[in-house]
Amino acid sequence: MVIGYAHARMNPIYRTEPYRQSAETKLLQVQRKADGNWLLLFADMLFYPGGGGQPGDQGAIYLGEKRFEVQGFEKQKGDVWIVTQDEETDLTSYQKSLARMELDWAFRYRAMQMHTLQHALGAATRLVFSGYETRGMTILPDLSQCDMRFVTADKPRDPTLAETLQHTESAIAADLPVEAVYFNSAAEAREHFGEVLRMDPRLPEYKGRARVVVINPEGAGSSLQDASPCGGTHLRNLSEIPAVELLDCQPAEEPGEWVLSFTLSRGSR
Repeated sequence: MVIGYAHARMNPIYRTEPYRQSAETKLLQVQRKADGNWLLLFADMLFYPGGGGQPGDQGAIYLGEKRFEVQGFEKQKGDVWIVTQDEETDLTSYQKSLARMELDWAFRYRAMQMHTLQHALGAATRLVFSGYETRGMTILPDLSQCDMRFVTADKPRDPTLAETLQHTESAIAADLPVEAVYFNSAAEAREHFGEVLRMDPRLPEYKGRARVVVINPEGAGSSLQDASPCGGTHLRNLSEIPAVELLDCQPAEEPGEWVLSFTLSRGSR
């Protein structure tokens, strides 16, 4: 079960302050990879490193007067290292120095819109389809589309998909709040939320601290309510999601499994 990352030394700013666009931090350690790329370990992490179907953030790091593009992320023993490239500079000279992280905010915000929409659509799908079980999702690297997988005893058709979209759009119009809450275990979260908790039943029981993203925590103003274990970045409120478009719904390899593909407009509400 993907709940989030347990970081050995790093403070995950992206998790506690997902709307923050820049941060100053200390460069703790530098490694040179065999391919010539650099690995940088910081005390704080502004960038979401990816996982659970959500792509990692984009942005840049400033060390002294130099700018280094974030090329990716690498996980080592609970730590998340930033991958960057520079053939001319010895980045070990910056070890233990202060750095500034600058987020590509347009990319982050659209990723949060897409990911939060996936949670809302998953909750709406559960309202409409019998025998519903979640199976995860994948947001394309360019954020142009999300493919959400689920199992149902029904065959999705235009009327039921339209009903799913209507539930989702009504929840967006209702300005439902979104928040992340923490539990000592998935079992504790399950006891707290009951049937509202939406988890893939095939995944092994998660024993560590569980982060659960909740839509409509008070269950007021809408029939849509959701709680889903997740380590990604999300909006504060569904009202920040622009227009939704369902693209396709096709059967997957598992019997009864479907892939619902959707996107959202580039505009903002």
